[in-house]
Amino acid sequence: MDAAAWLTRTVGRAIGNHTVSRWANGYTKIPVDVMDAMRSLVDREDAPAPAQHVSALTESGEDVPLFGYANAAGSVLRLNDDARIGVVPIHPSQRGSRSAFAFVVFGDSVAPMLNHGDVGYAIRNRPPRKGQPCLIELRDGETHVKLFNRTDERTLFADQLNPKKELTYALRDVVAIHAVVGVSFG
Repeated sequence: MDAAAWLTRTVGRAIGNHTVSRWANGYTKIPVDVMDAMRSLVDREDAPAPAQHVSALTESGEDVPLFGYANAAGSVLRLNDDARIGVVPIHPSQRGSRSAFAFVVFGDSVAPMLNHGDVGYAIRNRPPRKGQPCLIELRDGETHVKLFNRTDERTLFADQLNPKKELTYALRDVVAIHAVVGVSFG
């Protein structure tokens, strides 16, 4: 069974190969119900991994790990292997990187750049440019989605859009900053 047929049967509405291809290549946002359907496969012993349904339509066939919900207003995303919820096809901006990964956005503190339900694509330890979305990984294991502003010798400055404000993080508490290089959105 191809990806479109599986998703049509699982989600309960018609989904064509063209639509799945657009999701797989990062051109449009993967709807929450489709993401939920793919995540449900992770818990079933008899089902293939979600990537087998979606990446079959990509040209490269490369997948990247997908991590929990990134809460732009809080701290629910963890980037360790135990927090992996599946895999998704690689975003074109990640090609050539050995440290690419994806995450699901929860919340709207950086909307409209990253909206609730979007899949963000990042590269570990790639420095972001000013104004670029980034993931700020902290020593306590939490990760925050914000817009990179700048750093000085002791502080990381980041912005959020909703509500609009500048945030500061002590560099001693920051493990890594990962540039967000793509997003699938509608």
